[in-house]
Amino acid sequence: MFFTCFSSRINLYLIFHEDAMRKFSIILLLLLPGSICAQTQELRIDPTRVYENSNGILFELKPRPSNPSAQYYYIEKEYRPGDIYLKNGNAIRNLPMRYDIMRNRMEIVFEQEIKVLYASRIDSFQWFNTTNVGISRFTRCKNYPVDPDMKGFLQILADGPLTLASYTYLKVYPATSSVALSGSHREHNIFKKEDFFIIKGQEILGFPKKRKQAMLMMADHKDQIKRFIRSQGLVFSRKQDLVRIFKHYNSLKSAS
Repeated sequence: MFFTCFSSRINLYLIFHEDAMRKFSIILLLLLPGSICAQTQELRIDPTRVYENSNGILFELKPRPSNPSAQYYYIEKEYRPGDIYLKNGNAIRNLPMRYDIMRNRMEIVFEQEIKVLYASRIDSFQWFNTTNVGISRFTRCKNYPVDPDMKGFLQILADGPLTLASYTYLKVYPATSSVALSGSHREHNIFKKEDFFIIKGQEILGFPKKRKQAMLMMADHKDQIKRFIRSQGLVFSRKQDLVRIFKHYNSLKSAS
């Protein structure tokens, strides 16, 4: 009884600059009953401490990127406030973050320092858009039967019976001969690319190259979609238009 009351009042925090306390916390954590360790919990951020939970989620310090081309390594260059949902059921909420495509990890700003959390521990995440209107949502590629080479996350652009998703990745091209002759040390050119997918249930399909093929997937509301596209002046080749088309289709599907 004494141990139960005592353990319920202990804050199991890891203090980065106090190695002795970190070891002490780990020992106490291992002594806790499994039913307590297994509970799903939200990791609330104390302004002076950083947390490690029973499954070994660790926030590691890293220097701020100084590479001037670092913007090409992120889905969004700027940090945005958001939430991260971990595979073990825990959640980290309302911290500035951005996703590093190259290293397949999340960068989190905490106490004016950058911590990193690797994608292997993340199930999904979301962040607020720069205008604070709307939320961008992402889910693990491995939640769907995707190509094994697809790492990281799919962005959910229009959710519904016919979900529109996108996958952002880096395409590496060898440096041109002119760069080599100039004496530059750059060996590759790196470009950010985005592919679109359609998710129906647990099935995921590459986005059709032709508009007619895409329209076939909306055959049950074909006439309404055509009228909507014409009246709004939309085209399939523009991302923002594509999102509007799929959102409209899903609203029609849900209402029918």
